[in-house]
Amino acid sequence: MKFYLSSNFLMKGAPIFSIMVHCFYGVDSFQEQIHPLNEKYPFQLFLNSVIHNGMCNDTAITDFDFIPSQNVVFRRSTNVGKDIGGKFVLLDTYLRLGIKTKYIVFIHDKKSPHLVNGSKWFDNLIRIVEPTLVDEIINSFERNNKIGIIASRGSVMKEASSPGYFESNNGRLLSQLQKKYDVYPIDLAYVAGTMFWVRSDIITKFFQRFHPLEIRASLEEGNILDNEAGTITHSWERLLSWIVTSQGYHIKEV
Repeated sequence: MKFYLSSNFLMKGAPIFSIMVHCFYGVDSFQEQIHPLNEKYPFQLFLNSVIHNGMCNDTAITDFDFIPSQNVVFRRSTNVGKDIGGKFVLLDTYLRLGIKTKYIVFIHDKKSPHLVNGSKWFDNLIRIVEPTLVDEIINSFERNNKIGIIASRGSVMKEASSPGYFESNNGRLLSQLQKKYDVYPIDLAYVAGTMFWVRSDIITKFFQRFHPLEIRASLEEGNILDNEAGTITHSWERLLSWIVTSQGYHIKEV
């Protein structure tokens, strides 16, 4: 995997947050939401594009020419771990470049063909980068230092469990991963769809200890579905939230 820096990588002013985008289909669904943010907020954009059959999709630096004053970092990767694997690629980049912003925002393109209301699900998840909500999100973090994650309303679910075990197909793997990474939240809530804001110091501290690309190497390849027998990839959909909540922080919906 390689990463590419735009020519305007060095920006004026301190970025408040980093937006990390995993892109499997294309960037059209993100430009409309991200474009207005450029007018108000200093931020850094990280984008990972998936290589299909040896070819990368048409994502290019020119797709983000509307952010001339911002940092833009591009990565290319194979389809491993779906959007979870893409997030690990971008977290690796963030750490390697020594970038520090107060918050990280995880988003990705999502079609969910296995869901009847897949497009509505995506539209709800992506609300977290709408300019009308960003002020509310940042203010919520500033007012309450125990909020670790902020996600769109209706996206927070709770892993089913009984005393001593998880009830889902991912149960066995979740127990193994909890033990390996010492992630034991009291509340088993997590952000389904893995699009959320998070305090960067919480999540980067974990991945400085456990390297994101080493974890990515354990994930499954291809377009696996959550209704299959348990997968490490979908187990990490839970653990990404639990990394934060296991340290005493909670999740807020907006």
